[in-house]
Amino acid sequence: TAPTPTAGNPARNAVNIPIDTTITTTFNEPIKEGNMNIQLQSSTGTIIPTTNTINGNTLTITPNTLLAANTQYTITLQAGSITDLAGNPIALYTRPFTTDNTAPTPTAGNPARNAVNIPIDTTITTTFNEPIKEGNMNIQLQSSTGTIIPTTNTINGNTLTITPNTLLEKATTYTIILQAGSVTDLGGNPIALYTRPFTTESV
Repeated sequence: TAPTPTAGNPARNAVNIPIDTTITTTFNEPIKEGNMNIQLQSSTGTIIPTTNTINGNTLTITPNTLLAANTQYTITLQAGSITDLAGNPIALYTRPFTTDNTAPTPTAGNPARNAVNIPIDTTITTTFNEPIKEGNMNIQLQSSTGTIIPTTNTINGNTLTITPNTLLEKATTYTIILQAGSVTDLGGNPIALYTRPFTTESV
């Protein structure tokens, strides 16, 4: 009896899969290499180079590069690509999934929205629901009078840090403005426009 798949990650027809995903397929018994004719193919027909390994009853397919965002991929295990330990070959097996097409969203901020009595030497952070990277970096810190405050902006994991280059004014409302596309997730999905006001200490 040929080995048969019992579980897969990503699952069949899964969506919003990270572009750095590692793909696994688990079988109902231990497996070994057959002809190892295994492909990871995009919906446009591009074959993605992969490194394929077997451990017990699990086949792991690791793409050698990041996948493209918002793209459907199909894992294809050709007939005989792997076998059970007795040499019985698997039948043709395919499983599609689609990579992330969802923009990152802010989940926390410091100072919080509409916070008051914020120190004039504050450092501003915005945390997102997934890792981010630079987009167009069109980011402003604007006072209630319309003055744009020069800042230094850095990214670490899923956190954007905005550091004013000078002390802020007391008793003043400032608004953080992250323009659409200023940062993206690792798949290149851009954020929407985001703003968050806060007011500095008065004494």
